[in-house]
Amino acid sequence: MRSLSNIINELPALRRYRLLILDESHNLRNQEGRRYKVIKDYIEKNECKCILLSATPYNKSYLDLSTQLRLFLSQEQSNDLGIRPEKLVSSIGESTFYTWYQCPVRSLTAFEKSEYADDWRDLMRLYLVRRTRSFIQEHYAELVLRPDAGFCSLAMARAPISRSVCRAPSPSRPTAKHRMTPMPGSMPSQWWRPSMR
Repeated sequence: MRSLSNIINELPALRRYRLLILDESHNLRNQEGRRYKVIKDYIEKNECKCILLSATPYNKSYLDLSTQLRLFLSQEQSNDLGIRPEKLVSSIGESTFYTWYQCPVRSLTAFEKSEYADDWRDLMRLYLVRRTRSFIQEHYAELVLRPDAGFCSLAMARAPISRSVCRAPSPSRPTAKHRMTPMPGSMPSQWWRPSMR
């Protein structure tokens, strides 16, 4: 794992990785930035697959999304995405689109001209796996029981508890809908029980 601040110096010298995971990818919005260029060059040179992670894929405009897509899309791929910005094209007409923008209608550049949320939603369906915190907690979270650490971990969030031991009730495990509450008169040798919120 490398931090974004060290990327410029360290990434070019790293061995080839088949999969590159970029956390907080929304920080890579500037195509002209040195970090962006170093990462894009590494991806192209090593033919990496990419997973971009972000809770906020765009902050200012939909162009934030296209910049992140350009990290891993080749020029050929970005010129023919297989779909076009339908709302934009239908609002101005296809011939007007070609006259004004002079780019392929199925290109990423065409989507960059659109300010319609539906166009971007259609495009991102091809590349985005969206999971909300509540979805992850409901479907993927497991309690990580660590009596020595003084907390139970739900997915990546930590809920402080006492240094008493935690355990899931038998026979079923608690889900993320449960919170840990102390049993009355609990001792370090006793267990915690989940209760509904």
